[in-house]
Amino acid sequence: MVHPREPLRPRPAAGSALPWYGVAELPPRAGLLTAWFNSPAAPIADCPVLAGDNPFNGSSVGLAGWSSPRQQLRTALPDLHAVATGPAQCVLPIPGDHHGLPPELNLAVTAGQAMVVPVGTAWIAIVPTSIGTGDAAVWQAQRVEALVPTSTSVREARLELLALTTEAVELLASAPAPARDERRLTRQLADLDRLALPPGMSGRVAAQASDSARLLAIVAAAALSADPGTSSGRLLLAAVAPLAAAGRRGLAAALSQPGAGQNGAADGN
Repeated sequence: MVHPREPLRPRPAAGSALPWYGVAELPPRAGLLTAWFNSPAAPIADCPVLAGDNPFNGSSVGLAGWSSPRQQLRTALPDLHAVATGPAQCVLPIPGDHHGLPPELNLAVTAGQAMVVPVGTAWIAIVPTSIGTGDAAVWQAQRVEALVPTSTSVREARLELLALTTEAVELLASAPAPARDERRLTRQLADLDRLALPPGMSGRVAAQASDSARLLAIVAAAALSADPGTSSGRLLLAAVAPLAAAGRRGLAAALSQPGAGQNGAADGN
């Protein structure tokens, strides 16, 4: 996994843990974990997200092997893989847009990201509750009794993402120049072109993941440059809101693809 040199952690909106216009971090580690969990071409232990210290607590879920309140996530995931009844799904919720999660799943909403895995008639959410540096995070599992599945066609989303990225660039260009950190954004965009996705993921899906992440980075830069105390700033914030929602949908959908099958390709719906 290639991490941005300066991880994108946008300023929270007043009264909420996460900004309504972005995500907690780019790339979201729970999303990359989802992509590797779903990959039939590589073992989950090879996921770069798990390279660092990742203490995990799944003792409240009741899954066999998860009785310890502290273990490494890399050692806990094979137990989950063995009982999963379908592919994992990446969710990128924010306050007011829970991305199919029930409102009471506050862990994922606060973190802004989760990997949710179907187990029987329920789901298990794996959430990074505390993000450190590099690959380090503290993770926790929570049982979810109901989930509204989200579906975004990769084929349909690609052209929309490209058009919205052009719009986001134009919005960013309209922001006051002193408020824009263009060098930092350029570095972030270069890093997001090199997402460490699992082997076997199709080029179409990988491109959607990269396009969505890039859109979110540009949207966050535009939102951070807006002064909400001015009419122009409020207009800019209103304009980027639907772009951020589209970016989250596109990124979550790409990272939730089940990976390459026996024919070596998976292009989504």
